[in-house]
Amino acid sequence: MGKISTSVVKTSFSKNNIASYKLSILCGVDSLYYCVSNNTTEVLVLKQYDLYSLNSLDNEAVFTNNFKEIWEADPILSSPFPEVHIAFVRPHYTVIPNKLYQPANKASYLSPLKEKAAIPELYQVNDLNFLDAKLIFSVPQAAIEFFESKYAQGIHYYNSFTTLINSFAREMKLLQGKHVWINIHPNILQIALFDGQTLVFSNQFPFGSEKDFIYYSLLVYGQFKLDPETIPLHISGQLVQESAIYKKLYRYIRFISFVSISSSFQLNNLPEKPDYFFFDLLNVGQ
Repeated sequence: MGKISTSVVKTSFSKNNIASYKLSILCGVDSLYYCVSNNTTEVLVLKQYDLYSLNSLDNEAVFTNNFKEIWEADPILSSPFPEVHIAFVRPHYTVIPNKLYQPANKASYLSPLKEKAAIPELYQVNDLNFLDAKLIFSVPQAAIEFFESKYAQGIHYYNSFTTLINSFAREMKLLQGKHVWINIHPNILQIALFDGQTLVFSNQFPFGSEKDFIYYSLLVYGQFKLDPETIPLHISGQLVQESAIYKKLYRYIRFISFVSISSSFQLNNLPEKPDYFFFDLLNVGQ
């Protein structure tokens, strides 16, 4: 199954109030995260499971066993939530302007980006609220069937980039000019470049070393001729200021900041981890 590396359950959480709560889940590559919030967006439960085996959604046996063991062991996840939002960290997606989107072409939009899947997939479409566009991605059919066996209604599926792009675009309403945004999972770097409210670039890169991380971060600055002395970099996800990656990154980029978490989530008692570690999870379905 895996081990719980973060577990916060507030005393105000009650299973008697499940009908008024929202469940958000983020399926990462080597972790599974979830949170429960009430109708004022206060987070009542937040948990992170670090998986013993990689949660490859393209290996049906692996992810089904991982999920099954977690749901059997966790008494909160098995509750009948009326609203469930599930995001997947998946590498292949595409963004299509609303005026060009045709529902019948969902598969063809993705076909240039990926090889034919070895297992059956279902295509999903998310609205990018601030960009007048849609994000198209695929998820293995077995993963959808698993969640639909656990929750009878109110399930919504997302690519993790939907959460990130919508969240970054919301932040950009208060900013001007070009800004680079990075979200980090273990060994995965998700990056986006905005110019005002315009999404210029987004992509996801695997990294195995500090050198890889710096290369992909600076690649965006180089590709789009961004001045690292003036163009800010905003960071969310699993990186701390004391890390070797941050210190090396700061040698090249002058303005670096960690993303602020909305006070409405009321996260004031996370053990050992900064709030921004869970930026993408907290914004799933927002």
